[in-house]
Amino acid sequence: MIKLSNIKYMKMLSILAILVGISLFFVTDFVTADEGEGLTKKLLPGVTNINKHTKILSKESIDKIAKAVGESVSADNGLTIYEVTTPKGNNGLITFTKVNAGDKDVTLGIAIIPPTQKDKVVSILSVRAFDGSGNEISDYRAFFSQFTVNESTFIYSPIGLLIPIDKLKETIKKATEDKDKGAKETIAVLKADNYMRMVSALWNLTNRGLRGDGKSIVGFANELTVVYDGLGKTSSEATFLDSTQMNEFKKFASTAKGDVERIVKLVNGGDIASAKDIAKNMRNNCDRCHNAFERTFSKKGREYRIAYGSYFYVGYDVIPVKGLSSDVMQNLATAIRKNVLIMLEAK
Repeated sequence: MIKLSNIKYMKMLSILAILVGISLFFVTDFVTADEGEGLTKKLLPGVTNINKHTKILSKESIDKIAKAVGESVSADNGLTIYEVTTPKGNNGLITFTKVNAGDKDVTLGIAIIPPTQKDKVVSILSVRAFDGSGNEISDYRAFFSQFTVNESTFIYSPIGLLIPIDKLKETIKKATEDKDKGAKETIAVLKADNYMRMVSALWNLTNRGLRGDGKSIVGFANELTVVYDGLGKTSSEATFLDSTQMNEFKKFASTAKGDVERIVKLVNGGDIASAKDIAKNMRNNCDRCHNAFERTFSKKGREYRIAYGSYFYVGYDVIPVKGLSSDVMQNLATAIRKNVLIMLEAK
């Protein structure tokens, strides 16, 4: 997993990743070719040059992906592939698959730019869920925002995506039993980095909404306050911080949470100008927090290399949101990871 703690490096890689890629778009056998073509246009409006192909997974790839995600992988009928040009003129990969979302199945679409010889990273461009009529289910938008490069500038290492989920579960068990200081610190780093990923995603959505009347930001901003609250609580798990640092970390998170709450109140009252002023001034608090803690967390992340895995495990490197059950979120997260790996491995 490429970590948000190295902001300048991540931004550079994100830009490079968007500029490159290969021209293959996947749709699994769960979705028909006609459905796939129509949904591709909804997943990435403006795509052109759509061409269909079929590819398969080797037994080795199936076993490798199954070990990574901790569940079976089926690709008996091959994979329908669409070659397209993205709206920005890039090439990439898309897959669609059916996912159980509690009392219903949804069609999940994932668009990525895969690694190249020059850039060894994966960028997720878009994740959307569609109902049986092909309409986007907006309830999942905040949850999906933490995965995608368009909204959170987050990119993934193919090696990190292949680290078995059992490795993380073993570390969680050790941390929970309080028998391994390294395990507890690993979990703290993993949570903090991925809370910051969610902060980046939701803040971009919130800030973007302030360009208009601001009404669209309320849901995202309210979710952001919950994320800041969770981020502050991770300080008590980060035992490599002393008591003064823990309190300072909590204060930074609490200040940010309070600012977002004030923004929501002002937007609801129609005072968009004042809301924009607070949003602009929040950068000072963010910069001070990063200056104080970014290097410390980054150092611990390098020390505990498991923290660089991309497990897509809810509550750890995937942040839960209100309104969705844990089972539904985990089903969606696992399906995203699995199908990204399928796109990378299919030949």
